[in-house]
Amino acid sequence: MTPVARTLRSLVWLLVPLSGMAHATGSSFVDDLSGYDTSLWQKTNATLAPQPVDVAWRADHVAFASDQMYLRLNTWPCSVAAEQCGSRPNASGQYASLDTYGFGTFSATFRAASGSGVVTDFMKYSGTLNSASGPSDLIGMHIAGNDTSTLQLSFLSSTSGGLVTQSVALGFDASAGLHSYAFDWTSGSLSWYVDGVSVYSLSGVDVPDAQGRIVADVWAAQAGSGAASVLGSYTRAGTSAVFDSISYTVPAAPVPEPESLAMMVAGLGVLGWSRRRAARRT
Repeated sequence: MTPVARTLRSLVWLLVPLSGMAHATGSSFVDDLSGYDTSLWQKTNATLAPQPVDVAWRADHVAFASDQMYLRLNTWPCSVAAEQCGSRPNASGQYASLDTYGFGTFSATFRAASGSGVVTDFMKYSGTLNSASGPSDLIGMHIAGNDTSTLQLSFLSSTSGGLVTQSVALGFDASAGLHSYAFDWTSGSLSWYVDGVSVYSLSGVDVPDAQGRIVADVWAAQAGSGAASVLGSYTRAGTSAVFDSISYTVPAAPVPEPESLAMMVAGLGVLGWSRRRAARRT
């Protein structure tokens, strides 16, 4: 496991400072992110991420322009009004679904933020989201700004024995343009995709099984921390992750085999005949 992968493995527990309230189960959607859809999403606001994730989440750091969503990381207004950032030196944007989502395909098209000490995330996060103890179930895709040619995959389930990470060489600079990132999650299997090509798969008892929120964010590592020694020190230069779309698709209902379909039709016929016979008797 690379140093970046080990560091992201430890920090992913701290990434989602939201309430742990129960939410409805979400249905399929495609959001082209041309604007803020308050029926699907919320902007995390006035909340501190547990260190060494060294940012204050601010709603004004989630912005929409030119039919895209920008998650901005910079020092404004922290450098001039520290009280607005809880005395953190950095502010950033986090976008989280209102509902939770189960088995299906989760997809996002985005350009990762670049820069030393910076990480871009796209995740399904389950559990008490405001707890520093971390998620109970997780599926994640992460790109470190100091190594934007590598994708870090992560997953956690009740049987996986802790957060598991996997490094995948992308073959391109994820901060140079838009690319599609997705994971397809079913009961017993999990596959990750980049630009429609499978890059890693998992099957068996370790597959996550709890529905959770969809989360996108970008953050900076705390200066002088162990995380910064691996991810690099954030230089306080403004950067952003650009998301072009986010979607979720519920798995299609399986089509019955011809034999099963014939038996089902026959069964319905018998049921209808018995009801008609009973009606004649009465």
